[in-house]
Amino acid sequence: MDKQKFRIINIALQITLGLLFLLSAILKATDLQQFISDVQSFNVLSLGIVEKAAIIIVILEFLIGFAITASIWPKLAIAAAVACLVCFEVIAFYSVLAHKEWVCSCFGPLFRGRFSYSTIIRDTFMLALAIYIFFFRAEEYLFKNFPSVISNTVITLFIVLFAAALIFSHPLNVPKENIIVGCKLTNLKFQTIDGEKLDLTKHEKKYLLLVFFDAKHDCASCLTEFLLWKKLQENYNSAIQVVGIGSAPSRDYLALWVKARKIKFPVVFDYGKTFIGKFNITTPIKIFLDQNNAVVLMNESTGDKELQGGFTDEINAILDVKN
Repeated sequence: MDKQKFRIINIALQITLGLLFLLSAILKATDLQQFISDVQSFNVLSLGIVEKAAIIIVILEFLIGFAITASIWPKLAIAAAVACLVCFEVIAFYSVLAHKEWVCSCFGPLFRGRFSYSTIIRDTFMLALAIYIFFFRAEEYLFKNFPSVISNTVITLFIVLFAAALIFSHPLNVPKENIIVGCKLTNLKFQTIDGEKLDLTKHEKKYLLLVFFDAKHDCASCLTEFLLWKKLQENYNSAIQVVGIGSAPSRDYLALWVKARKIKFPVVFDYGKTFIGKFNITTPIKIFLDQNNAVVLMNESTGDKELQGGFTDEINAILDVKN
């Protein structure tokens, strides 16, 4: 292969790497709140720090991608890309080998999913590409060597892309929905911790009791109410379908929590509080729905037996059951 073809291929590879970083940054920006939620689920940093870190990651990737593509300080930009990819690779390996339930949203919603060996292969490919370009890039491919028309066009595209990413990004402070008696809950399609699909959009039983809880962070005395949840499921099984929607550091953590308490009703793993996070409520809490999924009753969970009895009385009144 002659030097000219070799040079063209290396330039094309450099531009490809830069565009991959730009694509990653733009896709993250278009669903920034989800990216923050995914990072928060690592349970390493507080939410305030995670929000700032997520924004920094998006901006950093955008700048790296632009610098590599336009060949502005290329050595520094490619070295930064290698450093980022090494970090991503370490996280991916740890997540897979330690059986973490972490989600990779490196390319936003496009390839969002749990870290797996395919994630490692993809990151390894990008890392190898970055290292290759670092050592074999076409030295004469530099922004300062571009004709003024091309350099002005590149800068304009950068500004447009950056502005578009900001405009179409989801706001950090997404307004949460208020749940009140009479409102209807939608998108009740889940997967249980056993891997079974659970569609609660329509349910055969007359009522649905959703129990929202955080197995690790909710108060211990409040979570002793699980005995009431089991009792309601056993005593009113013909009329009420009980479903737990639980948050936890991992699916395995939640599964062990459920198994230790011998809970038999379906429990959903609400990863990163993706579902409960949409609502302006605090866990643990019980939400009682009718057959149309309209809220009939809401009640905060408690370890107080008297208050638990009061909730049961309200259920009895709704079902018109005499004690």
